[in-house]
Amino acid sequence: MGAIRRTRLFWCLTVLVVLSAPGCSFAHAIVRHRKPEPRLRPTHKQVDLGGLTADKVALHLERLAALTREVLNVYITKNRPTDPQYWSNGSFIATRGLSCWYCYDTAATAAAVISQEGRTDRQLRTIAISTYSHAIRTYELPSGEIIDAPGSDGVGTGFFAVQLGITYFELKDYLSAPTRALWVNAISRSANWLISSGNLTYYINGNVNLRQSEVLWLAWAITGQHKYYMAYQQESQFTFTPTLPRWSGYGLRLVTAPTAPLGANGAGYLTESDPGPSGFDPSYTLTQLDTAASLYVLTRNQRYIWLMNVLFNQLRPLVNAGYILNAHGGTRKNDIVAFLTAAPFVLVMSGDRPDLSQFWVGQLSTMHAQYVSAESFANTGYYLGLSSWLALPLIDVQYPDGILGKQCSPKQSPKCAALF
Repeated sequence: MGAIRRTRLFWCLTVLVVLSAPGCSFAHAIVRHRKPEPRLRPTHKQVDLGGLTADKVALHLERLAALTREVLNVYITKNRPTDPQYWSNGSFIATRGLSCWYCYDTAATAAAVISQEGRTDRQLRTIAISTYSHAIRTYELPSGEIIDAPGSDGVGTGFFAVQLGITYFELKDYLSAPTRALWVNAISRSANWLISSGNLTYYINGNVNLRQSEVLWLAWAITGQHKYYMAYQQESQFTFTPTLPRWSGYGLRLVTAPTAPLGANGAGYLTESDPGPSGFDPSYTLTQLDTAASLYVLTRNQRYIWLMNVLFNQLRPLVNAGYILNAHGGTRKNDIVAFLTAAPFVLVMSGDRPDLSQFWVGQLSTMHAQYVSAESFANTGYYLGLSSWLALPLIDVQYPDGILGKQCSPKQSPKCAALF
């Protein structure tokens, strides 16, 4: 069975022999109204995977999927009355963790992704749908702002809307008409709030503004409304080069200007401040890297390959052999964190960075060890990472042409089947 699955992945990575994914006729109608965004990934030929083969990638993704299932089981199942984390009545509960419901609910995105791979898992799919529907009804204001607590600043809107949008694409064929309308309206209202609140012309912080770009792109991709695409372009430009003179010193700062077309030899960061001068914060640059990877997986726009390269190269000298990031002396944080991110895998699979293949393999082992050791306590970062670290590589291979393109799925073709 394993050999068959690896053969299927080989075909998925090397040949595009698929039919249109369910629901993509609407997406294609949207694309015809504009010039397609630049795409980098060569889908019609095998990319250079460095020291990896397609079979080895398949084996590593099987391991990653198994880890994701294991962690989800811990986060969902209540084994005893004192269990500190479990799923109940539409929410992921972490009784001993920080107060951040949307951090914990991010696990529902991973549940949606895993529910679609290999054998269909109806329980995980039901949990994902119930979680996001419950959150919309509980935490979204009529304005579209997502609140964590009274008086919150709305930063959670970006976190939640991105995860809701990705999960929508994963499960849209399983949503009832009322649930589909609920989700689409929620994403539209969140995008409208970002626009009307003035967030698109205010540099909050690099990681936040970049995530807002992703919300707007998803709102456009889901609804087809051109205003969201225009807002996405505006916010993306503003994040890199915010309007002067108010935002002098903010935005993208290049430490090493790249000469390679896609930034492979450059280094830099998006500035972060809280509340002092705006500058380099390693910990939040890692968050930026996660969002850049997600944006590329969704859009296949090569600007995000460039951004991933620049951000990764800025951080790499601070990462030791054990994949620990020295994030001391940042403009917002002063700590040491595990260097967990899907970006190296996404860069390898894009064909632009075969040199990172072994880096990703080593990082994957560290990721497994870190998650297993954290199963006994609630950590918001590990919940968020279920989507951005564990599930994103699976989405990357699942949608080789971006989330509006053709899908690699057993529903489409026997030569482009499940990953595991």
